[in-house]
Amino acid sequence: MNSKAEKEIMDFFLMNKLNNEPITIEYEPDLPGFRPDFRLTKYDLFIEHWALNEKGEVPGWFDQTTEDYKEKMNFKKKWFAENNKTLVETFAHEYDETNPDKFTELLKSRVTEKMKAQNSGTTLEFTPLTYDELVEVAWGPHKDPVDEIVNFITNAKTYGISPERIHEKIRDGKWSKKQVAFGNLAAKIFADYRDYLVETKKIDFEDMINEAVAALEKDRNLCSSVYDHILIDEYQDISAQRYMLVRKLLEHNPNCKLFCVGDDWQSIMAFSGSNLDFFVNFEKYFEKPAITKISTNYRSIRTIVDAGAQLIKKNGSCQISKTTLSSRDEEKAISVLRSPHKENYRMRYYEQSAEDCLARIAEYVKKGFLPTDILVLSRFMRTKAHRAYKFHQVIKILMERARERGIELIPDDARDQSKIRVLTVHKSKGLEARAVFVLNVIKDAYGFPCEIEDSSIYAPARENYPEQDPKEEERRLFYVAMTRAKEDLIIYTWEPSKSEFLEEIGDYTREERLSY
Repeated sequence: MNSKAEKEIMDFFLMNKLNNEPITIEYEPDLPGFRPDFRLTKYDLFIEHWALNEKGEVPGWFDQTTEDYKEKMNFKKKWFAENNKTLVETFAHEYDETNPDKFTELLKSRVTEKMKAQNSGTTLEFTPLTYDELVEVAWGPHKDPVDEIVNFITNAKTYGISPERIHEKIRDGKWSKKQVAFGNLAAKIFADYRDYLVETKKIDFEDMINEAVAALEKDRNLCSSVYDHILIDEYQDISAQRYMLVRKLLEHNPNCKLFCVGDDWQSIMAFSGSNLDFFVNFEKYFEKPAITKISTNYRSIRTIVDAGAQLIKKNGSCQISKTTLSSRDEEKAISVLRSPHKENYRMRYYEQSAEDCLARIAEYVKKGFLPTDILVLSRFMRTKAHRAYKFHQVIKILMERARERGIELIPDDARDQSKIRVLTVHKSKGLEARAVFVLNVIKDAYGFPCEIEDSSIYAPARENYPEQDPKEEERRLFYVAMTRAKEDLIIYTWEPSKSEFLEEIGDYTREERLSY
């Protein structure tokens, strides 16, 4: 989805019934010459969310004029009218992300009004799905647990919060409707999961750490004077519970030396409970530390190192300021390849990105590059469609066209080095390659920065530590993607929806407009 407002529209219809029946909704269905935003399939009703402000203008970041946008808008409206289709319209200026309920009420009233006009005298009633129905929507037909619920439970265990405490926080605090609905649902699943572990006499990874902390608190002699040194790698990803474990071990071993190494610029695990405050404000948690800043990057050429540093500067005070240098003096502009296809031709943009990427991979192979010399990265590998997770369209097309060309790609497997790996940026952490392709760096729900993930839903499962800015985490994730490249970094974007991150590294890029 292209905006948070569109996500609110989709969420509303997925989480409600109409006249006690589930609502089937399609996102961007194919119509002659264009794709509308939504269609309620059973009722053949279309919804368009127009990107216009109160003055009837497109946002300043759009790569098309208001006149061009309105021309396409009028083309769509003419088609709806000529084909006797019911159209409901909403506008960007009507959506306020601080009060999304007002927008969904507006949407509901407009849909109801149009449907009543379409079916005179019909009674229409929207009602929320029941708990079991919500679980079915969230888990899909295969009953696979959704990432958000898993992450919520992981956060709760990481911060030492019980299901009962979550319900208490939700009852006594000020939360959005989404936080209340999701928090109560996830807390119920959390309680059932906890009971299951007790009944089967099992523990999970978070339990192992929490039980270790509890044992150290109970027995002052446990692990006493055992450790001379504690070494922690990837310290930027430490969580509250892991900090408490280290803290207790140090208390039991007064002469123990603690050594931590990490890079706050690569902190990308907040969804699983890590908190950058432990790194950035290290001296607040451990008294009088000796801190050494490592400034030399031995992987990437100078252009990539300098571009990454410029990107991270946008994160402000939550990052540690440091000078970065490359051990490699080569300078080669980062390639940004822009697909020119208009906003109604998203699939053609995906196809063009995939085709160009494969053509360049073939050229690298001809030059003698090994599979380990090439990485293809994406913010997402899969997206949720029709209540099940499927390969993102650009990845799906890439894999299909690669098979046709005889190019061996392996998706979602960082360990298999016999083929060219196609990975999410999260899975690429710690890897490197001579040439790295980054797909779909656009302003989009599933783009970069991602707009579909809402970290606020985890807030009831956290407490006592500063909240983190999701945009800044997305920027760090893009930094990780960039710095996997040793020599060549190739980025794909779409002219109607270019990512703001590309503007932030613009001094180090060479943009090329792909031909139709």
